Amino acid sequence: QPFLVDNEAPTAPASLQSSTHTISTWNRTNTLAISWTAASDGDGIGVAGYGLIFTNDGSASAPYELATADTQTTSSELADGANGYFYARAKDQYGNWGDDEALGPFWIDTMPPSTNNAAVVINKSQLGDYVVATAITGSWQNFQDTLSGITGYYYDTQNQEGTTTGTYTTDTNGSINASLNQTNTLYVWAKDQAGNIGKAAFASVHVLDPEGDLDDDGTSNY
Repeated sequence: QPFLVDNEAPTAPASLQSSTHTISTWNRTNTLAISWTAASDGDGIGVAGYGLIFTNDGSASAPYELATADTQTTSSELADGANGYFYARAKDQYGNWGDDEALGPFWIDTMPPSTNNAAVVINKSQLGDYVVATAITGSWQNFQDTLSGITGYYYDTQNQEGTTTGTYTTDTNGSINASLNQTNTLYVWAKDQAGNIGKAAFASVHVLDPEGDLDDDGTSNY
């Protein structure tokens, strides 16, 4: 009866990739799907499975503890940040562990931009809290996003916060057609690099029709 001996460690998992995230690119999904090419055990009896870890430590390594026999896995919810990593190593049927392989960093941002200090300012008449025009123009500032950063803004006279409905701009000012002879509100909400869209900040102004004659003096409002 021959003795079976396997002192050779399996190869490291190869071709690690994520179907949900791109390395060093902001993403608002906080669960990672990872797959890899099966490790080889050479002339050994075969691979038993893999030790895996998702971590925020860029100098970590995969544990010597079997987690799965599959060549794919999905993480639990991960913390926000630009330091997410995945490590995997193979174990063969005789207990030999191979070297680990890493994939990352993954950048995760699940938080939308904040309006805590945001301000919207509408250009008004120098004579009062109104404007004589067919459009309102305004500017905004101090929207904040601490992780991925703000990439642009949506604005509208209706509150469409949290959506892509509205006029998009990378500027901090804009103009939009107004409803005449009534109060108009300019809503502005921000989008970050991960795709999160925040709540709206806003300001209001009464808009007079330039061709109208509010005080009936025979002269247009303009």
